[in-house]
Amino acid sequence: PPPPCGMALRRCLAQAAASASAARRAAACGVGGTRAMTSDAFWKWTTKKRKDWTKDAGEGAVAIVVFAATGMASLKVCRPLFTEITGIKGSLWDGPWSYRIGSLLMLSPVYGVMLGTIGTLAGRHRFFAGMGHKIFSRFFPKSFSRRLSCEPARKKWAKD
Repeated sequence: PPPPCGMALRRCLAQAAASASAARRAAACGVGGTRAMTSDAFWKWTTKKRKDWTKDAGEGAVAIVVFAATGMASLKVCRPLFTEITGIKGSLWDGPWSYRIGSLLMLSPVYGVMLGTIGTLAGRHRFFAGMGHKIFSRFFPKSFSRRLSCEPARKKWAKD
């Protein structure tokens, strides 16, 4: 049986910390350059193929945490920004309708960008950049949304 989510998440975080500390040690010793070695190691770590999040408890836990953090962060950024830009004050519950519609239209693209960013920082760039690409492809023509996405995202969602 798979380990409980907490153990899998701890194991995943320990592997990430070990990878990061190995990259820092290599950079400190002058192996392969300084900062370039660290960023290359991070990019290699975050774009590597991982298990399916629906079959692995650790990957599922990371995905849930990233989706939750992205949702909260995008709301905290979008709502005040929308009010600042448009001058319309309100909420989704109390209205007005212009606030409801405008904030939802602004929220989706910001969520897509933040999902790719937070997912990359969590070490799951391939999956979350692909999800961001999927979000953008619903708002923009395919030719334009393909130019916005990175190579790992285009490979992941090439079937769409």
